[in-house]
Amino acid sequence: MGIRSNAAVRLLAASLMMAAVAGCGGGGGGDAGDGLTPAPPPVSPPPGPPLLQFGGDPSASVVLGQGTFQESVPDEEGRLDRMDSPAGNPGVTGDGKLIVADRGNNRLMVFGDYQGANGQTATFVLPTTFPSGVALHGQKLVVLDATNSVSIYNTAPTASGASTNPDVVGTGVAGCTDRDMRSPRGAYLVAPAGPLIIADGGNNRVLIWHSIPESGELGPANVVVGQEFKNTCAANDGNDRPSGSTLRDPTSVWSDGRRLIVADQGNNRVLIWKNLPTTDFQAADFVVGQPNPSETLILEPSAMSLACPSSIDVSEAGQLAVADQCNDRILIWDSIPEADFQPANQVIGQRDFNHKDRRFSGVLGNSLKLPSGVHFHGRNLIVVDAGNNRVLVWKAQE
Repeated sequence: MGIRSNAAVRLLAASLMMAAVAGCGGGGGGDAGDGLTPAPPPVSPPPGPPLLQFGGDPSASVVLGQGTFQESVPDEEGRLDRMDSPAGNPGVTGDGKLIVADRGNNRLMVFGDYQGANGQTATFVLPTTFPSGVALHGQKLVVLDATNSVSIYNTAPTASGASTNPDVVGTGVAGCTDRDMRSPRGAYLVAPAGPLIIADGGNNRVLIWHSIPESGELGPANVVVGQEFKNTCAANDGNDRPSGSTLRDPTSVWSDGRRLIVADQGNNRVLIWKNLPTTDFQAADFVVGQPNPSETLILEPSAMSLACPSSIDVSEAGQLAVADQCNDRILIWDSIPEADFQPANQVIGQRDFNHKDRRFSGVLGNSLKLPSGVHFHGRNLIVVDAGNNRVLVWKAQE
């Protein structure tokens, strides 16, 4: 009788142990902690913005600065519906106003509804000296011009009666120091208080300010990219050939606060840093447009080559657009490249990746001549077509 009782006790104990193991999820049942309620399935993150597709050899939907897509005459009268050698990246304010540097007329042009009619009149102009581009974050405006300076407006002046005095200014001195610049070409404002990043083209470098003041003088930059020291400014840091750490006439910059992308025009390439540099002379991680960081080849047009790239921007979906100026086209990568010499996915301004002859076939809605600026805004791609004295707007396919 005692033997049977002990056997029963051992059998019961074994059963309880197996149940406990199963309740811990070893059998794949899963629970929410009480051994009875199944754990909820993992929640997938919401989908991001869709990739923008522009189709094969697309035509622009809107032209500004000219009356029709077939015109390209430079403005010599300061008209509000015409342009003369527009330059650099355009920008769009938080309430949808387009701002373009009309370099030949020494002014910024503001368009209230840039997606409207062709050849529309600017609603406001801001006089400046030979501007080379703008950058915007919300309503905050950064302007670069021929005075070797930067002007920052806490609120962009976009209508008559607004103050045209900048809140923050650079030194305006042509020099090679931690605060002076020479022919700055492009800027990017990551957030209203910074970081601020400027392509100091004439000094063959990029300057990074971690933060910017609300008023007064901009002050010294925190980091220099492309030069070993903040008081050296020779092309490619004085070397005959470039490297992943050097620059030659950079023209445009972009950053999301984590990564950095630079259009290194004089070296016919775009450089990508996986992390925003925090120390001087930091080397890039990837090169676009060249087989490796030590080359500056002017290659025949292809999906992988670049010739004097002038401008860059990244869409909300993470697509990289490059104004490939000397090839008269825009190249688009459907994601930021993570390898050297990665090919582009889309081309605008030429019939395919292997031609650059469109400018000789006449001025059209699908042609470009020396584009100097590119900017994504929503589902639109805005291109400053400098050689044709106009701005074109392409709308992505639905």
